[in-house]
Amino acid sequence: MRGAYFAISSLAICLSMKAVMAWARPYGIFIPPNIEYFLLIRTICYYIVALTALGTVLAVYLISRSKLGLALVAIREDEDAAETRGVNTTLYKLVAAVLSSIPPAIVGASWAWYTTYAYEGDFELSPVVSIIAMTMLGGSGTVVGPVIGATILYIIEDILWASLPYVYLMIFGAIIVVTVLFVPKGIVGVIRERVPEAKKYLF
Repeated sequence: MRGAYFAISSLAICLSMKAVMAWARPYGIFIPPNIEYFLLIRTICYYIVALTALGTVLAVYLISRSKLGLALVAIREDEDAAETRGVNTTLYKLVAAVLSSIPPAIVGASWAWYTTYAYEGDFELSPVVSIIAMTMLGGSGTVVGPVIGATILYIIEDILWASLPYVYLMIFGAIIVVTVLFVPKGIVGVIRERVPEAKKYLF
């Protein structure tokens, strides 16, 4: 699968997991909290997530400068041309899918441990929409772009979620549409075009 079909299948997996969770555990999974080490566990979870975020950025940076990164860029630009050049597109896409699932798996497990509860609502599509918006706003295909987009939109989401709980996803959707139409390269892409010297720092 490729393009929109790959994206749709990814969303389908998320929704199917929600259905499986609702069927297998309709009341969720409760993790008995350890009262004695409650604060310690929360602190550990915090550092796990922080280190996972830093490790993810570092991993993306290293991959972007490796043979794997070059192959993924070629697949993104033109998958058919990449295949004719000898790139095993199926293998590289599978590797990318596996690698990209590791950070959210760690964070998801830490979140369940932190909250002592997991249920079908943990498989909602709203986080997926937020992540797409963050990546596109900051600049997809870059290392620092998603970090910038995540910082900006997380602050906006935190404000809107409290004041407009049923509208903020529509606003996020509007941000995606506006970004695709008017700023397809994201914030990092615009800065790179207007300030060539910034390419050294906005990689």
